[in-house]
Amino acid sequence: MNSSVRPAPPDKAADTRLAQAMQAFQAGDLKQAREQCLRIIGNDPHRSPALHLLSTIYLQSGHLNDAHQCSQSAVSNAPSNAIYLNGLGLTLHALGRLEDAEAAFEKAITLQSDLPDLLNNKAAVQIDRDHLTQALETLRDALRLEPSHSNALVNKATVLQKLGRTIEGMKYLDQAFEQQPQSIEIAQNRLMMLNYSSAHSAADVLEHTTSYWRLKDRLSPPIEPFTHSHQLKQKSKKPLRIGYVSADLFDHPVGRILLPILKAHNKRDFSLFLYANNVAEDHVSKEMKSNDCTWHEIYNKSDDDVATQIKKDGIDVLIDLSGHTDGNRLGVFRHKPAPIQMTWLGHVSTTGLSEIDYIIADRFVLPEGDERFYTESALRLPNAHLCFSPPRETPAPQHAPAGPDSFITFGCFSNITKLNERVIRTWSRILERVPESKLLIKNASLSNDAIAQSVRQQFADSGTPRDQVIVLGKTNYNDHINTFGHVDIALDTFPYGGMTTTLETLWMGVPVIALAGQSWAGRVSASILTLMGIPELITRSEEEYIAKAVTFAQDQEGLAAIRRNTRVLLESSPLCDISRFTKSLECLYQNAWQAHCQA
Repeated sequence: MNSSVRPAPPDKAADTRLAQAMQAFQAGDLKQAREQCLRIIGNDPHRSPALHLLSTIYLQSGHLNDAHQCSQSAVSNAPSNAIYLNGLGLTLHALGRLEDAEAAFEKAITLQSDLPDLLNNKAAVQIDRDHLTQALETLRDALRLEPSHSNALVNKATVLQKLGRTIEGMKYLDQAFEQQPQSIEIAQNRLMMLNYSSAHSAADVLEHTTSYWRLKDRLSPPIEPFTHSHQLKQKSKKPLRIGYVSADLFDHPVGRILLPILKAHNKRDFSLFLYANNVAEDHVSKEMKSNDCTWHEIYNKSDDDVATQIKKDGIDVLIDLSGHTDGNRLGVFRHKPAPIQMTWLGHVSTTGLSEIDYIIADRFVLPEGDERFYTESALRLPNAHLCFSPPRETPAPQHAPAGPDSFITFGCFSNITKLNERVIRTWSRILERVPESKLLIKNASLSNDAIAQSVRQQFADSGTPRDQVIVLGKTNYNDHINTFGHVDIALDTFPYGGMTTTLETLWMGVPVIALAGQSWAGRVSASILTLMGIPELITRSEEEYIAKAVTFAQDQEGLAAIRRNTRVLLESSPLCDISRFTKSLECLYQNAWQAHCQA
């Protein structure tokens, strides 16, 4: 046998130390557990149990490269151990090496096929690879072995949401939480899905969010936040240092909104720092890097390390751009690395985090009286809480495709996760009341056959003929933009409405009928339409929403008039005034800083 992969000989002292490391790990003392493992490996670098535990410790603390190195060594020493292969798969998944991760889990399952954890972990990778049909099959096998497997229930809920079956998915998530009410991961998953649910209010979201942090406080080591002295800064004339933290600093709605703001920022009075928790890099992230901003990649760094870097950078105002969405680094904000901390743009409800002082909003999405649903203090921008930089080289809006001898085409370009049974039922009633009408649904995720079939089936189940629903997936940019020319009237989703999708649709001249909701998520489109001066497209109930869609479908002259003016109205609105928006944002930062210094 090759000496590099020989099994470690018995060592009672090492076994004792490993037991102590495991005890410390289970008690949440990762530092002590890591030190014990390092001592074992220092004496014998081939001791796989210690390497495996150390990999798990590094993975939990965010040191992904170290975790991968340890898991790889454990597998090299014991290539037929399914548990070590599982550990390797977990580190590869965390590093974004999805194909390699799935291969590791596959090999582990061939060695030990009766462990639901292995099947669930494989399904998690399949979900991230958008192999949803395969993921459902893998989860079926996992839940057959253990029907109450909480993580498998969570993953099944995730798949169902991706398929546009959010309410059904919520049931599995509730089952998972019943099984593991102390699970931080499940609690956070529920937080995100609540925003898509018609059955939950803003008060419910606040309650679940504060409960999430109480749970995290009970189960996590205490954090000693940084302290800040503002006296020296108050006297200084140096630029205010602004830090943006996000997992979406690339060609993503958040990245696309932020980029023109970064360009418009007054670099004399503001120094900009970007903390990118995304692996993806594209033209947007490259342009951000070249825009006189300090760029830090934080994807594979622990919360402690990132917070220390932010403190070292002397950030005055730190802005979270993720909320509870995937890839968020709210754990960094718990360290209070900046004296003023805010959340903005990336989420549609409270973070629930006491260390975040403010939430940036507007009077539409967070009206007076709704402050009670947020742990942060509200800072309202004078117009919208977001802005829009129109895409370059887009064609002029086309005339409505419907004519006297043609049919009306309704359309939706939103994320499929915003679909739900209530939306589909409402849209089906509209199609029924407008004879020979069509509904065109386009989203990149519909290139996935499983998602496309799921959407078609849901409309069929609601009584809509299959030929009345057109489903389109990802296309090149020109074809995507030209698709708007085939749509007469766009229908916004609810209770979670559109944001950048609404803006892009209106830019292409297509009127959007919106149902204003009772939460931030359901008010963005209404905010946009109000600022554009076309509030007549906003409705307050499902019945009014249906009636408005039917009325516009029957009034082709009125529809044509709106299409002629839609782009002009958007372009001349405050939404497209990037310079004015950025100055308002800078004023907000400066006022918050002055208030801090005077406190």
